[in-house]
Amino acid sequence: MDRLERLTNLVLTLLQEGPPKTLQEIADAVPGYPPPGEARRQAFERDKRTLREQGIVVSTLPVPGPEQVGYRIRPEDFYLQDLDLTPEEQVALNLAVAAVHGGDASGRLGLWRLGAPLPEGPVPEGPVQEGPGPVGSGPGSAGPTVAEVPLLPALPVLFSALSRRQGVRFRHGGQERRVVPAQLRFHRGWWYLVGWDVDRRAGRTYRVDRIEDQPRLEEALGPPPEGFDPEAAWTGLPWRAGQEEAVVAQLRVAAPLAPSALEDVGPSATVAEEPDGSVVLTLEVTNRAALRSWLLDFGEHAELLGPPALREELIRWLEGQAEGPTGAEPEDDGAPPGLAGSERRPGLGTGGRTAPRTDRGSRDAGSRLLRLLAVLTVLARQGRMPLRALADRFGTSPEELQADLELAACCGLPPYTPDQLMEIIVGDEEVEAHLDPALARPRRLTPAEGLALVAAGRAVAGVPGLAEDGAALAQALAKLEASLGARGVLSVDLDEPAYLPTVRRALEERQRLAVRYWVAGRDEEVAREVDPVALTSARGHWYLVARTPGTGDLRRYRVDRIVAAEPTGRPAEASAAGDLTEGAVEAEATVVQLAVDAEGRRLLEGVPALEAEERPGGGAVATLAVSGEAWLGRLLVRLGPHGRLLAPASLASLGPTTARRILQRYGKNTEKSKST
Repeated sequence: MDRLERLTNLVLTLLQEGPPKTLQEIADAVPGYPPPGEARRQAFERDKRTLREQGIVVSTLPVPGPEQVGYRIRPEDFYLQDLDLTPEEQVALNLAVAAVHGGDASGRLGLWRLGAPLPEGPVPEGPVQEGPGPVGSGPGSAGPTVAEVPLLPALPVLFSALSRRQGVRFRHGGQERRVVPAQLRFHRGWWYLVGWDVDRRAGRTYRVDRIEDQPRLEEALGPPPEGFDPEAAWTGLPWRAGQEEAVVAQLRVAAPLAPSALEDVGPSATVAEEPDGSVVLTLEVTNRAALRSWLLDFGEHAELLGPPALREELIRWLEGQAEGPTGAEPEDDGAPPGLAGSERRPGLGTGGRTAPRTDRGSRDAGSRLLRLLAVLTVLARQGRMPLRALADRFGTSPEELQADLELAACCGLPPYTPDQLMEIIVGDEEVEAHLDPALARPRRLTPAEGLALVAAGRAVAGVPGLAEDGAALAQALAKLEASLGARGVLSVDLDEPAYLPTVRRALEERQRLAVRYWVAGRDEEVAREVDPVALTSARGHWYLVARTPGTGDLRRYRVDRIVAAEPTGRPAEASAAGDLTEGAVEAEATVVQLAVDAEGRRLLEGVPALEAEERPGGGAVATLAVSGEAWLGRLLVRLGPHGRLLAPASLASLGPTTARRILQRYGKNTEKSKST
């Protein structure tokens, strides 16, 4: 017997009304189990585990008799409360899932369970490409705006805790934490958990990718104290994510990079604009190292004005870098030098930024069961569908789907007479079904699927002009969150650079743009005309992918670094098939190799790495492709003693030179800086 047949019959049997069924009763009702004994017990345990892995809750309940335990799938655990989505709300939710990349198929699988029409294309197998690559609806198309909201392995447990109003336990910063979650927040490319730390008796913010193990639910932690305000506990800004004594810092950012700085600080800072276009920002700081790292990313275009002690601390850091490289050497672990054969990684974060790969194309029984139940939901609603259309909708071949449906036609309830089997007629061109109306109900979402749907909806709803029908999406989200018990517990903050509406409008209208752009890699402003190709949000920033007229070169522009943008009134050149490739770059890249210790590795989080080789003590040797020496110089100054440039040797003086140049802004001229 095909195991899919046994699993399908098991689900139908356990869904029956009546008392829980013992293992003996299940084996009598469901063909395919071994004779009584340990083999039968093990086979049932495997089946039960498979169902639970697919989000089907099998309850274990006490029953009278020798076996003492029985099993049942309760309808309230299997079916979702009817969302009663209108066609417009279904379309809005589908478009949101299609427009947001989470790194796995959870969003589309959630749509399967709801029985909603799917976005175009099959369910993806595994994670999407990491990073701000060009994204569109297909070759030669401007495509929809797409955002990247990576789904980390820890998130479903945290989302489940929020939905159930339960606590969680996990390790963070080398310590055990017991937290009552209040909010999950995606901000500037990272996920954060905001909650009440039970042991520290205070509100805390934890970056989810830095959680060191898989969180566990803790039912006995109780609610947070009355009056706890998650917004007051929110410290997603790096310079606020610390426990140091709070100081008020004041800094100036020069005009070219002022828009980028304003995007970073958001409403947390007091802003004073100066006549030359620069801005003076006043910030509350509880993490001085994080403020230093953020400020040095602006190089000589930013200056810390005060307080005096903090300014002197920064100057001492720069003077240490100006003397020459003193960074950490990589520890020898016996591995050959270099990175040949080491693991390719999108970045050097401590927790990973995408969910584990799930091969939805495999023929394992659990995946097939998940798909079959979704197909039955659609057939129970529509009655008949073309076989090829149904197969395309669920990302499989007509032949494979035909075989599974023919098998399902043999499934039902004892005694498996025709009146007890599912009535499914499978032809070469069409499938017709007359099924129990209960199968048409949407099925309960797994925490990962619920999280993916809500996150996609929140991402699209959070950007003005991104949702085609904002009202319909808002209504769909309200119904979904109410059904999941997740109202108000998840937010997605995407940045809104000043010229984002202009860029989006030019993309939609296929107009050529005249832009002035700050090239961070070279520390210079350039003027260009570009033909927009795609727009995407990745790693906390919006990127425009555009083609240079005449040359056809594909370039990527960070939208918050666009100093000015104006439509030219001329149409953009049509993009040829194959334009949307991985080749979008800002400039010719230089490949460099860095050694970093554990602290330096944290500073590199979010920086894409071509390769990374683990080193003892939490460090790494990383190979990066950098678009300009100016950016690399600032990175080396930020790393300080926590990093060292290994190659190329021709750039060995880049860090000290950059530090001396920044020191000049503070009125500090060393002998070395004078000679240069």
